[in-house]
Amino acid sequence: MYLQTLQLQHFKNHTNLSISFHPHWNFILGPNGSGKTNLLESIYFLALTKPRREPIVQFEKDYLAIQATFVANEQVNTLEVFYEKGKKRFLWNKVPIQPLREHIGRIPIVTLFTEDLQWIWGSAQLRRQWLNRLLVQSDGAYLTALRNYHRALKQRNALLKLQRDDEALFSLYEEQMAKQALIIEKARMQLIHHLNPILQHYFEALGWDERLQLRYDPVFTLLDEALKAYKQERKKGFQYGYTTLGPHRNDVLVLFKGQLAKLHASQGQGKSILLALKMAELQWLKQQKGIYPMFLVDDCSATLDHKRVEGFLNQLYLWQSQVFFTDVALPMILETRVYNCVRLE
Repeated sequence: MYLQTLQLQHFKNHTNLSISFHPHWNFILGPNGSGKTNLLESIYFLALTKPRREPIVQFEKDYLAIQATFVANEQVNTLEVFYEKGKKRFLWNKVPIQPLREHIGRIPIVTLFTEDLQWIWGSAQLRRQWLNRLLVQSDGAYLTALRNYHRALKQRNALLKLQRDDEALFSLYEEQMAKQALIIEKARMQLIHHLNPILQHYFEALGWDERLQLRYDPVFTLLDEALKAYKQERKKGFQYGYTTLGPHRNDVLVLFKGQLAKLHASQGQGKSILLALKMAELQWLKQQKGIYPMFLVDDCSATLDHKRVEGFLNQLYLWQSQVFFTDVALPMILETRVYNCVRLE
């Protein structure tokens, strides 16, 4: 599947923008402030139904509208989005999508924004968001479990914040959380297990011989264990006013040569790890969905490791994914590879 045309009305800084894209590589050029990243974020919104960053409606406007066409198996499909006063409507081939979660995964995407450069060194939340973004696109049961878990978590946190020691309510919310947590943790462990050999393959393809590995240690694996852990956590939870353990607090460990990458990897090595990770994501999503994901790469001069970029592009070139790069100017190494250039002013 690929994005053929895109029309934006009142999306962030784009009053009216209409663009056609190539099925393979597209380069979006323009000065800072011209809306390159915003264009990528509109594609992100179309795929995942949630904005990457708020607000998304243009300043002093009341609504936004997006019209897009996607080609799959030589058939053209339309996607229309209308957003007004916090309410959004998605229509696929003129048919309203209800519930919206049914749409997630229809247009698989992998993203590389400048903030992702902190994926190794930044907070655990960045890595949890990465896990969730991958899994919700491939597993509807994971998305359901994640929603149910956070609903029960919110209710439990309300009890903790109010210092309300209600055994019946705690038991109810903790049972709901525990059941969903086991689904979440199992899916995350399976994902990491399948990603690791792919990740190592692409890391070596970028010219590295060192071992690279992701590790995810579940908080718990059995229902009784989870229920006991949540009950024991209540005292600490009352002190902090929120739940301090569970999949919403867990982390992915990135191991480089058997040691934590955040402590032992250089900036250059970190960029190579990130590039290998993105290639692994593309391959894994392709295996799960049966179609090539789209790849969004923002500010490629900053996000790509210049020493390893040619190897990365050679690997990426072998894929049939539709790719969107943004930058101020076209990097020399990409001049012979770009099929379509879009210039924003």
